[in-house]
Amino acid sequence: MIRSGPGGRFAMTHQHPRSTPRPDRALVRLATALHPTPAQAASLAHLEAVAQACQSHMLAWYRHGGLADPASPLSAPSPRSRVTVPEISIDDLAGVCSAFFPGVSPSLVRGVASQVHRATSRYHGRTVPAETLQTGFQHVHVPLDAGIQATGPDRVWIDGLDTAVVADLWQLPMGLTGALVSAGQAFRHGTEREVSTMLRAASDGYRPALSDLDVTLRRYGALLGVDEPRVPGGPAVPARADHATLRRVTRPDGTPGWTVTWSVRIPHGWLPAANVADAVGVDVGLRRVLTAASGGGRWMVEGHPAIDLNLAFVSASTSALVRRSVFERQAAELDEVLKVVLAHEVVGVERTNWTRMSGRVDGRERVTRMMLTGATAVLDWVRALSPVSGSRVVEVSPTGSSCTCSACDQSGTVTEWQFTCGTCTHSDDADVNAARYMRRRALEEAGS
Repeated sequence: MIRSGPGGRFAMTHQHPRSTPRPDRALVRLATALHPTPAQAASLAHLEAVAQACQSHMLAWYRHGGLADPASPLSAPSPRSRVTVPEISIDDLAGVCSAFFPGVSPSLVRGVASQVHRATSRYHGRTVPAETLQTGFQHVHVPLDAGIQATGPDRVWIDGLDTAVVADLWQLPMGLTGALVSAGQAFRHGTEREVSTMLRAASDGYRPALSDLDVTLRRYGALLGVDEPRVPGGPAVPARADHATLRRVTRPDGTPGWTVTWSVRIPHGWLPAANVADAVGVDVGLRRVLTAASGGGRWMVEGHPAIDLNLAFVSASTSALVRRSVFERQAAELDEVLKVVLAHEVVGVERTNWTRMSGRVDGRERVTRMMLTGATAVLDWVRALSPVSGSRVVEVSPTGSSCTCSACDQSGTVTEWQFTCGTCTHSDDADVNAARYMRRRALEEAGS
């Protein structure tokens, strides 16, 4: 707990943040970048368009009170008309959409049905204005759920694509990649068993099995293949929840791209509860992937000087392999520092505006290099995992963080990565000073 100390300073008084029992598992959301080929990117855009159409038709069906015939065109009801919203299960709603869009991936249909059902469930059985049901659907992500599976640390299968897509699953911290790869292996093995059953049925003369086998192989062909090495699993390690969403995003360097956002269940005890009654500031950058500093300690993860900006312009597969080899050299050290950071009750992080930074030529190059080392993802990991440890994340404005003294709050200068205050003569490593500045601001925010 934070209280105001003498002279307006802020101090920490220890109070264990977990006075109430934690649930057995916590659900977190983690994103991984995709690197599709031009043909794959076109397919992803098509999936997004289909998801948009599915959602629009489901909503239109709702706005007709569930009485419309899916086989006939749906006219737009008057926004002022009132409809009685039907009470319907997700499976039945998916069936309605399948009638509108025969042949569309069942994973996509069910995902959109779940999305619509969740947003409209509050109105089930009620009579409301037709326009009310449109609220909350300004942008459509593509919730494929089981239709997205990891086929290894650097590939994902997406239902609707003929080939696997290069992805940065290997970049997740603290073994979380294993939760996705293990789930993907289990899903693939189940699919292989289904194919074997169909093959036996076809060889026994059951002709419909040939048609089923053809559909299955067309849909899962990119998923079936050589197994990756088994990833350890069990109740004491994180496990993927069956929720995954394809998203169109703007990357930190300002370029358009795609990500998959996964749900992962974190078991109790995998990440200890925050137990350090102090605040820690976190600074990310190019020279160092991560610099953290508390009242009495400092932790640093050095960047890799050999990282080559040209990696961004070679093939996606080659770039991913090289970046993975670079990242794995610092992965263990990064994991340990993240655990230290999340052991603190308050974590101060920079409210980073990547878009503004990448708007400048020098800034764009800097952000691109940070993307290649994984530095741009660190703050997202802290935000995602902080609910598991119970740490409070405080976002701090970056204004002045690089040239303001963490001791007296006055301006200073940075020369060859060394900060020197012009008022109190405080001198420190520039990254450490910035991290302590984050800590100072986080204490002020948390105290207020």
